[in-house]
Amino acid sequence: MRDSGEMPGRRTRKKAGRKRHEAVSRAAAILVCCAALFMSGFVLGLRREGLFRTASMPMPSGQVVVTSKVTPPAAETTQSARGAAPAADEPVVPPPTSEELLAALKWPVEGRITREPGWIYSERLKEWFYFPGVDIAIEPGSPIKAAIRGAVKSVITEPVLGIVLVMRHEGGLETTYGRVAATTKAPGDNVAQGEVIGVSGPDAVYFKIACDGEPLNPQDYLAKGK
Repeated sequence: MRDSGEMPGRRTRKKAGRKRHEAVSRAAAILVCCAALFMSGFVLGLRREGLFRTASMPMPSGQVVVTSKVTPPAAETTQSARGAAPAADEPVVPPPTSEELLAALKWPVEGRITREPGWIYSERLKEWFYFPGVDIAIEPGSPIKAAIRGAVKSVITEPVLGIVLVMRHEGGLETTYGRVAATTKAPGDNVAQGEVIGVSGPDAVYFKIACDGEPLNPQDYLAKGK
C-alpha cells in the first residue's frame, strides 16, 4: 500500500528548494546594498574633488556654477508671439485747405464771362433774385469739366438753369454747374479735377463757388487757374 502522506524524498527536495531561494534573495539584497554604498561613495568623492557642486557652495569669480536644479529661462516675447510688428507710424497728411484748392482752381469750360455775380431781374419769373455765380459763354455741346476734384453731391433740374450738378470738395467747398445739357454723373460719383462731367447747352454754362455755404466770386479765382 502507498502512504497517503508525502514521500521522504519529496519533502527533502522541497526543503532544499526553499533554502536555495532564500540564499538567492539574501545574495540579491547584499548586491543592492553594495551598489547603493558604492554610488554614495562615488558621489561623495566627486564632491570632494570639486567636480559636482551645489548652488549653495561659493565659487571663485569667473567660474561657471553647475547646479543640480535648473532654473527655467525667463519668458521671451518673440515676434511670432506678438504677431506682426506694427509698421512705423507714417506721417498723416492733412487734407488740403479751401485756400489751397482755390489756388489750383481750373476753368470748367473755355470761354468768356458774360454775367457776373449780383442782383438781376428775371422777366420770366417777374422777380429779382441774387445771381451768385457767373455765366461763361461757350459753343453748344462743349465739354464741362470739374474745376476741383471731389464727389457729386446732387443732380437736379431747375426752371432757370436746367440741369444743375453740384459737387462737394474738401475744405468745405462746393461748386455748381448749371445749364448742363446732359451728364452721365450721379450722386456719390468721385470725380478728378479736369474730368468731364457733362456737356453744355446752347449758349452758356453757369458756374458757382461756395465755401461753408457762403458764395464766393468765381472771378477772384478763375483768372488764376485758366
